[in-house]
Amino acid sequence: MNCINKMENLNLPTLKVLILTGNLIKHIDGLEETNSLSELILQKNEITELNYLGLPPEFPSLSKLDCSYNKIPLEYFEELCKILQNLPALSELDLTGNEITLQKYYKYNIIQAKKNLKILDNMEIKGFVKQHIEVGKK
Repeated sequence: MNCINKMENLNLPTLKVLILTGNLIKHIDGLEETNSLSELILQKNEITELNYLGLPPEFPSLSKLDCSYNKIPLEYFEELCKILQNLPALSELDLTGNEITLQKYYKYNIIQAKKNLKILDNMEIKGFVKQHIEVGKK
């Protein structure tokens, strides 16, 4: 584990991928200047809310967001769904290992909030839908 606990003043407009796995990050400032960012990997940090990531109201290029194994609480679910709707290019989301995934119908509700999502928690959406249809038949 590293000891980075905050990122700020990221004035990197051409940055495409930002990987900050295994730190103590709770907060990031300045992502609004990273217009080209397509992948944001923040596994194993101290994140409790995506609001603290400094994402602008709409982040047009972000296609992959990995906040697995952080501290996103169950009660943050509604706010999360609102934020996801403001990420038009997002096609891959990973929240594995967060309390929020214990929310009843978590995957179903995320898929409903973000219709163009292709991968959720390392599982293809098609596989998830097929798996749940088969379980429903039993």
